[in-house]
Amino acid sequence: MSLLDGILRGDPAAVSRAITIIESDPRGEAARRILDAASAHGGRALVVGITGPPGVGKSTLIGRLCDEMASRGRRVSVLAIDASSPFSGGAFLGNRIRMEESLHRHGVFMRSIAARGSTGGLGGSVWGALRVLSAAGYERVIVETVGAGQSDVDVMGVADVILVVVAPGFGDLVQALKAGILEIADAFVVNKADLPGAEELVHYLEEVSAGRPVLSVSAASGDGVGRVADYLDGVRGSPRREERAAAAVRVALEGILREEANELMRRSPAKELLEEVANGAMSPREAAERILALRGLEK
Repeated sequence: MSLLDGILRGDPAAVSRAITIIESDPRGEAARRILDAASAHGGRALVVGITGPPGVGKSTLIGRLCDEMASRGRRVSVLAIDASSPFSGGAFLGNRIRMEESLHRHGVFMRSIAARGSTGGLGGSVWGALRVLSAAGYERVIVETVGAGQSDVDVMGVADVILVVVAPGFGDLVQALKAGILEIADAFVVNKADLPGAEELVHYLEEVSAGRPVLSVSAASGDGVGRVADYLDGVRGSPRREERAAAAVRVALEGILREEANELMRRSPAKELLEEVANGAMSPREAAERILALRGLEK
């Protein structure tokens, strides 16, 4: 059985192997063959971005939500976007491990992917993984971000619908507002709704949500998780089709330009210009413009 056959049959081992190839070298020949084949057999997965400040219980919520969706007959997978930094370990990875063990028991495929420093933390490997999971027949793909930084805003580039998770007394809501996290939400999920201050938080979000749903849950007990699944079942199509398309093309364009830049940098004129930059005789900007001129590009 070929790797593609395994993907189309939804074999988790084949899916995992394909994602490993894509993540290791997203612009390599093997990855391109996988992506071309997966795109030709792509399914209709609903990509759900879940983000929010650290400490609000995203991993617990995802575990409960996956259980609920799986119980409704949905094929579910999870992509957890990890920061490339070695400082992202500790309790963060511990929560992921516990969530993964729970999900495997319910037949949910889960994979962590490193952000690898690409724009917004979401690069070609994420796009490739989403294509593979869709081709494998997964109907729901949850993309979980780290919970801090620009990657949480840029998750809208890969998601059809975005849930922003908050909780009373956890995270810094003001900082989340400043970072633009709340602005990207299609719906808000107030987790730990049994804690003091939850009702006030719900009322506040209802005032600033501009009509977007505000859903109260307690992921620890599972209370209210069904309403989140109901909301996702009611999503028709992708509210962010154009944003997703633009982000996909941008990722591909960045890859092409990076390859061309590497080729230009290997040419003798470029090496001479680098020497001038090193000596301080030329600015990096001027050197880049001259290198671009080598391929006839307009400045």
